[in-house]
Parts: sequence; structure tokens; C-alpha cells
Amino acid sequence: MRAAGILLAIFLASVASTACSSRAPLFTMTEPPSHPRGKTIAVVSGLKRDVNVFIAGCMADALQRRSTFQVIPHDQVARKLPSYPFNIAGPYRSAYFDIEEDYSRTDLAKVRELHRTLGADYLFIIWAPTGSTLEKKIVFVDMISQLFEGPGAREVGHGVFWASAGRSTCFLSPTPKEEDVQASLKKACDRVATEIAEKTGMEKKQQNQ
Repeated sequence: MRAAGILLAIFLASVASTACSSRAPLFTMTEPPSHPRGKTIAVVSGLKRDVNVFIAGCMADALQRRSTFQVIPHDQVARKLPSYPFNIAGPYRSAYFDIEEDYSRTDLAKVRELHRTLGADYLFIIWAPTGSTLEKKIVFVDMISQLFEGPGAREVGHGVFWASAGRSTCFLSPTPKEEDVQASLKKACDRVATEIAEKTGMEKKQQNQ
């Protein structure tokens, strides 16, 4: 649950202007991937919320930097999918202050359709169904994700994580700006992409970053 994490984030945020936190691990393999190395992956927003689409773009960029996957650019994904972004039934029962996970609820028929349309070996779908602001000083965005192997929409991994932006709840602390939240989301995507690359055996051995 995120409640304990909020207390930790308040402490961490008092030290740094932008904090990025999550429950560990950020990404868990549920099945070993069967495709050979170097295959394609597409990142899809599970919801049509602007913040969710932004996160999907960040994750595609992070996977491009951190892994040897052949990442389909997110703008190309948007061009290939009619009416994108759209809502996809995701792996949770509820999402208010926290995400109640239920990976059996994902619309697998839609996932298979996305595989056919995009032609990618893997789909990484990410949902950001909820977020909150603590005393107008710390912003939290909660995310849940699944990695599918095509063409049968076999889940090979999933994870839940969240990002936060803000210093502390002190009245002297500034309210996070949009760019602060975006920077925190990018940092979270980098961390998740690194775990995905490592756990799928697709990490880049040398990174000039």
C-alpha cells in the first residue's frame, strides 16, 4: 500500500526538489520471454488521460535509451492506432488513493488487437488511473503496467509504481509546477525501463548517460 510510502516520500522530498518512489520491485517477470533478443516493443497508454499519454511517451523514450529493444516511437504508435488514445480495461479493481491490483481484468482481446495492428513482438501497456496532491505541496501519480508477448497477449511481466514531485508540506515550500511533475515521471520511467531491460536480458551494456 502507498500510505507508508507517502510518509517516506515526505521525508525524501524534504531533501530533494523532485522525488521518485515506488514499491519494490518496479517490474516483475511473470513468464520468461520466448522471442530472441533484439525484437520490437511498443508502449501504449492504457487511458486517454493526458498525463497517461505523456507517461507512455516517456517510457518509450526510456526503453530506447536503456534497452536493446527495437522501440516503435510513440508518435508512430499514435498514427497506427485509430482514435488513440483510448481507454483499455486495465489490471485493477479500483484506483482511488491506491491501485488495487487484479491482473485478470485486463482486456486481452484488445491487447491481441493492438498486437495485430502494431506488429510488435511485445506490448508494454501502462495505466495511470489515479493521483493525489498532499496539502497542495506534494503531487503523486500512481501507475500500473503489464508487458505482453504477441501475438497471443501472453503476460510476461507487470509492475506497480508511483512518482512524486514536491519538497515538503511546509507552507514555505513551493507548489510543484507542471515541469516538476513531468521531470519526476521521466525519472520514474527511466528506473522502470532499466529494470525491464535487466530482467528481460535486453539491457545495454554501455550507456553514455
